Amino acid sequence: MKRYLITFLIFLLPAVGISAQTLGHSQWEGRKVAFLGDSITDARQVEKTNNVYWNFLAEMLGFEPYVYGISGHRMNQIQGQAEKLIAEHGMDFDAIIVFVGTNDYNGSIPMGEWYTFDVRETLDDGPAMQRRKHRQMSFDPETFKGRTNVTLRYLKQTFPDKQIIFLTPIHRAFAMFSDRNVQPDESFANDCGLFVDDYVQAIKEIANIWAVPVIDLNSICGLYPLLDEHAHYFRNAEKDRLHPNTPGQLRMAYALAYQLLAYPSCFPKQLAFCFSSSLPSKTRTKLVSALKDEGANCSFADLPLSQEAAPQASQLRDGDIVYLLSSNPLEEAVALARELKQLGFSIMSAEELYKVRGFDSLPEDWSSKTNVY
Repeated sequence: MKRYLITFLIFLLPAVGISAQTLGHSQWEGRKVAFLGDSITDARQVEKTNNVYWNFLAEMLGFEPYVYGISGHRMNQIQGQAEKLIAEHGMDFDAIIVFVGTNDYNGSIPMGEWYTFDVRETLDDGPAMQRRKHRQMSFDPETFKGRTNVTLRYLKQTFPDKQIIFLTPIHRAFAMFSDRNVQPDESFANDCGLFVDDYVQAIKEIANIWAVPVIDLNSICGLYPLLDEHAHYFRNAEKDRLHPNTPGQLRMAYALAYQLLAYPSCFPKQLAFCFSSSLPSKTRTKLVSALKDEGANCSFADLPLSQEAAPQASQLRDGDIVYLLSSNPLEEAVALARELKQLGFSIMSAEELYKVRGFDSLPEDWSSKTNVY
């Protein structure tokens, strides 16, 4: 009788309120973090699981989550999630965490290759042209590695100043959601003869191929649904050992939290404000004072520019020099400075910007590198 009572209590646990321990101040506190992925990330899982790993992480590390994971999605659908993120939040976020790959395994997506190879000429010592073996990324949309290259190219081009972190898929056991949706456990290869381990390994490899951190959640969370002793970490011991329940999600969150403490939540972003030196002296003094109150600085120069446009903070990138031509520079400069500060930018003079990039003084051609607003 006692044995059955204990079993009953264990399977009752997912319905009990479980909270995560706050880890105190960290570099993630106050940040905005986007989550892209599949059903384990999907916000709709909250209705079935009570909490999801990103809920717990937000509580533990103090950030605001933006969640775009969708049940069933694969690597080639991550770009669409990112596009929705931009549509709703622009660039007003700090980091992206991508948790995907298990549906590519279940969907039998061929693995493919990271590169294709040929022989090309290149300039070498001498100088002289030499023929050498050459590689180029494969963007084959029919393979997992090709799709991963397409996804990473988009993310790296679209978010060059954001932190991007990938997670490896966790272990998976039997799941039966309907007569037409039965998923064998990971001891069975898919129709391509590949195991989930092959997709886990591919996700690991993108760390070096694309210069993004990869957290091996497959190993560090410790969840192993193929053993009955771990069944209570999953939604249904008989029909769903694919989706972690609340205790399983909490375990994932703890494993991730301590890993995330070792990574930057964002990277330094710096740009410069520049105004016409022909502005009246009083206006210049007010500009310097008002921007100083916002923690910003600026330059004044006579630049051969006449274009005028409304500035869009989301268009600006690290290293830009923004030449503001507004007829009312004080009000617009302060508003733009506040918006850029929220996006994590440091605003300085052109001289300061070049100095932090290793120049002793402004190059003669610096004015040709400004963006006009």
